[in-house]
Amino acid sequence: MNPGLYNITIYQGSTWNYDFIVVTDSNSDLVDFTNKSFRMQIREDYSTASIIDLTTANSKLIQTNGADKGTWVISTAYVTNDIVLYGTTYYICDTGNTGELPTNTSYWSVYKQLLFNLSSTDTEGLIANDYLYDLEVVDATVTPNIIDKILKGTFRINAEVTK
Repeated sequence: MNPGLYNITIYQGSTWNYDFIVVTDSNSDLVDFTNKSFRMQIREDYSTASIIDLTTANSKLIQTNGADKGTWVISTAYVTNDIVLYGTTYYICDTGNTGELPTNTSYWSVYKQLLFNLSSTDTEGLIANDYLYDLEVVDATVTPNIIDKILKGTFRINAEVTK
């Protein structure tokens, strides 16, 4: 799987809760997160120690349970390919319809989401700077474990003014 590229900016001393969804792999197949965990490290460069680790084990990455059916208010949703943003949640159509909402909304499902979860206490202890990060999914149900890098990029921490 080729990782997606996404550059993140957060603010020192502020809570960082960002809902992010990983829906498809490089073959446009749905990614099944059942029995998998996630981990992410933020580093100044590739050879330095991590300044903070986010994992499903330490609850700094929280995985939702997914596949709940959605209801639609057409004026507040928009469609791009098979993915629809409704409110702050992404949905994907199980039927392969593209470019329009289906008349039968039971075909639209919420898929697994990740919540990046850093408290204001977590971020106030971080030094304002530009860093690197990557996000991996780990399948520990097989030996050896399968590890896929799914997202990478820069991670900028802007300095706090008001303390």
